[in-house]
Amino acid sequence: MGAGFAREGTGLRARLEALRMRTRRHHRQREVDAPFRSDRLMQGQPSRTVEDFKQPLLRKCTLSLDTFWDLKPPDISGCFAPQREAQNAAILQMVEAALDEGPVHLPFASPSTRQEAMDNMLAFSMPRVNSKPHPAIGTSRTLIDYPPLTKCYGWLAFDGSFFRCMLSPIRPRARKDDKPPHSMPYGNIYHAMVYDYIPKGNNSPESIEVVTRKSKIGTVAS
Repeated sequence: MGAGFAREGTGLRARLEALRMRTRRHHRQREVDAPFRSDRLMQGQPSRTVEDFKQPLLRKCTLSLDTFWDLKPPDISGCFAPQREAQNAAILQMVEAALDEGPVHLPFASPSTRQEAMDNMLAFSMPRVNSKPHPAIGTSRTLIDYPPLTKCYGWLAFDGSFFRCMLSPIRPRARKDDKPPHSMPYGNIYHAMVYDYIPKGNNSPESIEVVTRKSKIGTVAS
């Protein structure tokens, strides 16, 4: 009888240990399966409720990539899209930096020639921003602010093999209707511009009013 009790005790301990192991695996599986990403965009301050701390979720990145098909400039008569967009983004950043320091006096309110447009752009350069306004030529204007602009975070390069990791619905497709046709083979190095992500939707009347009021790169001083 003693041996029987011993065998029964050993079996009970084994069953209890197996139950503990199953419970431990169940809890561990729940931890592994717990969500950790939120579909909310990372805009503004995060929610900080008790539930948020018990189940922290990282919000979705609000950056977007503007990727270019072209790997090299076309012939001399064409426009190289990556070059033009990078140049425009760099100019807008310098304009913003200049206006953050103070008003900028432009010699031409409505430039009509390439040289007049260049003179207006160079008014944002460091020597002219920090110097006294030069005499106006014709009708001038002074800018004190700029309209809301999508923030650019610079450029990056990536290997085309990155496309292999993308889901089929969002993978770049060949554009056969173009002349010449465009495609993105996996073996090439591509360039992209990184911007704040702007979700699709209608603009609010308030935002349209702000952009309209600050059109032509800036608010005119009264």
